[in-house]
Amino acid sequence: MIQPFRQLRALPFLLVAAVVMLGVAALELPRFPQGLPRGLGLGLIIAIALLYAFSPHKESALWKRHGYFAAQTLAISALVLLAPENRGTLLSLFFITSSQAMITLPRPWGFVWLAVFAVITGGIFLYSGGSLSRLPELFPFVAGYVFSGAISYLWEQTDTARRESQRLLAELQTAHAQLQEYSTRIEELAIADERNRIAREIHDTLGHTLAALDIQLELLVRLPTDKAAERQQATARARELIKQGLADARRAVQALRPVALQVFSLPEALSALVEEFGQTTGIEIEWQVEGKGAALPPRLALPLYRAAQESLTNVRRHAATTPRVQMVLRYAPETIHLSVRNAPPLAPSSARTRGSGCGLAGLQERAAALGGTLRAGAEDGGGFVVEMALPKG
Repeated sequence: MIQPFRQLRALPFLLVAAVVMLGVAALELPRFPQGLPRGLGLGLIIAIALLYAFSPHKESALWKRHGYFAAQTLAISALVLLAPENRGTLLSLFFITSSQAMITLPRPWGFVWLAVFAVITGGIFLYSGGSLSRLPELFPFVAGYVFSGAISYLWEQTDTARRESQRLLAELQTAHAQLQEYSTRIEELAIADERNRIAREIHDTLGHTLAALDIQLELLVRLPTDKAAERQQATARARELIKQGLADARRAVQALRPVALQVFSLPEALSALVEEFGQTTGIEIEWQVEGKGAALPPRLALPLYRAAQESLTNVRRHAATTPRVQMVLRYAPETIHLSVRNAPPLAPSSARTRGSGCGLAGLQERAAALGGTLRAGAEDGGGFVVEMALPKG
């Protein structure tokens, strides 16, 4: 499909220059001799304009491009010869063809056509009465051809480089999005593999323990009442198996992601945790989310949830008489922060219960593994704060 001004639209300044040059040439028509020369002049200007409008582009066949420049050269030369006294204005039409030659042709061929334009300009100058001594007057025209061609060539190269960089940037953004998608899939597969591993471990450990416990309880039922020693031994063994099973179950459950994070987002899961804490302890708790952020991947959501869980558990154990707790989840441009603060307790706590293995030390290790930080310590006035900050990247 033919697209008028396809090549000229690629460089807006060239389109403007072509319109201006054709307009100037049209203004010279009244200075043409009346009659046939003026009619031919008008026809040639229209022909040159049509050639400009349907000029070939870089992807066109080479013979078409050479044919175009040959036709333009003949048309412009004929136009100048119809009014030699106006050659200074009409020869400026070669400025446009010089620009087009350097844009559409291979560079060596572009220089060849610039030389052709210069030779034809000199020939027209001599034919119209110029002497060899006035040949230096051709220099502005020749320099203009070279200048127009060079500027257009550099402009076109710059525009090509810009389009190429935009294409590469789009490809890079697409590849980045695909990598993020692949990373998320790999992370989900890793979580699924870990769950399967824990499920197998529960089956192999807790299942074995429960089977052994069933045997001991069956033995205890069948032993006569007069065999007190054997019954006591079976009871002790059963209690050991129960403790072992509970320990195995606790380790497996702590390794699993909380159910709340499987169903809800991190703010929703924390909100449920806060509500449960307030209902069971009666402590006033202030909960807020600052900023807006996209859904966090499990590798970030889980440590933050565990930090909140551990902080509230520590409040239960060591600051049960505190009048107030504040929890804040804040989304920053590059990081996400969680802070849990409790006011000074109204009375010292007598709790000495040891926490599970997922204590502050474990949270600090998790934060460090993700390139984040965990700060836990007393505040001025007797309160306590736990703050975790994790990078989003």
